[in-house]
Amino acid sequence: MEYAWDDYQGGRLGSVIAALPALLQTAQELEERAARRGDDRGDCWAVSARTHHLAATTLAKIGESDIA
Repeated sequence: MEYAWDDYQGGRLGSVIAALPALLQTAQELEERAARRGDDRGDCWAVSARTHHLAATTLAKIGESDIA
């Protein structure tokens, strides 16, 4: 996921937008994993939060603030 943040910071929003569906799917899987297990819950939630932050930031950047 860090590559997507690098793309965002580098202004390569097309790459970020292309990567978001897979990243959000992974975030949802991590949320489900966190709900089932306790050993790495914090890490799962942290990655999910960072992914959703990237999505919201990207959407706001391209003028889609209402869905961000």
